[in-house]
Amino acid sequence: MYIHCPKCKSAATIPIVYGKPTDETIEAGRHGLIHMGGCVVFDERINRHCKVCGCDFISDEDGLFGAQQKQRITTHEMLRMLDDHEQALKEVHHKIEREYMRLGREYKAEVSYVVFEYLREYHTAWDIFLNRLHYYGDPTVIVGHDGKIMARYSNSTARMYLVKNYHQFYWMLVELAQACHWLGRTSRGDQNDIDDLKGASIAVQNARENIAENWMQIRIDATSRFE
Repeated sequence: MYIHCPKCKSAATIPIVYGKPTDETIEAGRHGLIHMGGCVVFDERINRHCKVCGCDFISDEDGLFGAQQKQRITTHEMLRMLDDHEQALKEVHHKIEREYMRLGREYKAEVSYVVFEYLREYHTAWDIFLNRLHYYGDPTVIVGHDGKIMARYSNSTARMYLVKNYHQFYWMLVELAQACHWLGRTSRGDQNDIDDLKGASIAVQNARENIAENWMQIRIDATSRFE
């Protein structure tokens, strides 16, 4: 059985694959087995492409020849991905803490170009996690240990969700950097204001706790999010 084009009635239709191309999808596209839909998704329900007239359309014919197969990810795999992502973010946080502590101790140092390299690593960590999530297809279905579906993601909703949380983390990272700079400045040894030193220490601890709390919420949402 074949899926026919609603416009020209041709049976030469192939699945549309969205997201960042992989070696496998590039090879399949070269042989005309799939149609690359790109990363910008206007309507994720559009899943078929006609090779004769170029029409893109919605097909609900699952299980037919050439139909798009939906991959699934288990909660165990999602948690492993989150663990890897968390470790990458923590490494960047520690680097920024150390750099701003150093800047705070130096009288004339206010800007460090090393920080820009750390922020690039921060961008990269989020991109890697998003790409790994997209690898599991459109939509991504997270399945629990009992076989029940726990969450559903599409490429568009996953991107919006992660970008939103990325910006939240960014401002928390700014607060952490400012607190570390303050702590470095008050620990130079030339100031006797103990209250100021205590306030800086508390600010650093609060910034760390805010990041940890926000990340915990992300982990909960990432494994129990319905769209």
